[in-house]
Amino acid sequence: MDWKFSLDEINNKVKSQLHAKGIDSLASIYDSFLKYDLDNSGTLNKIEFEKFFAAIGMFLTTQEVTTLFKHFDHDGNRQIAYREFIESLRQEFSEKRLASVKYAFEVLSAEGPVTVPGLEARFKADAHPRVRTR
Repeated sequence: MDWKFSLDEINNKVKSQLHAKGIDSLASIYDSFLKYDLDNSGTLNKIEFEKFFAAIGMFLTTQEVTTLFKHFDHDGNRQIAYREFIESLRQEFSEKRLASVKYAFEVLSAEGPVTVPGLEARFKADAHPRVRTR
């Protein structure tokens, strides 16, 4: 198994376990991240990172945690900032999802410029069927 495949597999494992535990919104991930930032530095060192995963019930081997830590530590400072963590968890849009986003933007912008108040007035996430079934 090569490095990239292993990393993708571990990353997917993390995403699915976070999702299963209901820690899958940016706010809930951020809250959990901060809770285990024991020295209030705004980052997690390797010990805090391991405690973070253990405390939220993530089932990863020591090697998987080490691999993830190295991957999430983008700048090599032996600390993981929340931004680094989230950027590593984010997925690229699939062609299908990108097409949906472009279509939604076209529909929204057909009546003029898209503004935040305009989006807030038209978009009700809590009415979406997937949100309602959670």
